[in-house]
Amino acid sequence: MKKRNKVRCIFKKKDRFLFSLHTYDDKEGYYLIPVGGEIEDNENPLDAVIREAKEEVGLYITDPLYLGVLSDKYISDTKEEVIINTYCFMVKVSDNITLPQKMRETTGKIFTLEYFNIEDLIKTQVPVLPKGIINMLKQNLS
Repeated sequence: MKKRNKVRCIFKKKDRFLFSLHTYDDKEGYYLIPVGGEIEDNENPLDAVIREAKEEVGLYITDPLYLGVLSDKYISDTKEEVIINTYCFMVKVSDNITLPQKMRETTGKIFTLEYFNIEDLIKTQVPVLPKGIINMLKQNLS
């Protein structure tokens, strides 16, 4: 069994949460996911989320609120079981800060960024990842 560790940074502005609209590499369709990515070797989740926020949206964050970890598993194309542990953090964004509408990953891919309220995330037909993130956000609405 293979393990992957990731971080996600949920930027919150008033009652809305920032997500990027991603495409699957090997499938048709889209999904919504917060800013973030892989935790590098010898990196802790806090350092990783600070790095990912800087790389993907150009914002240096301090003291992100740790929300918890979400774990999920899937079977890879090579039939190997993979467990993904996603460490989730939240950063409140003040009204005077404007985040970009596009995000560039280190792979060079560019994705659209958009704020959603919790009701929009619940109603959308687009999968919201990681699994369990909507419930986590509901618990942190204040």
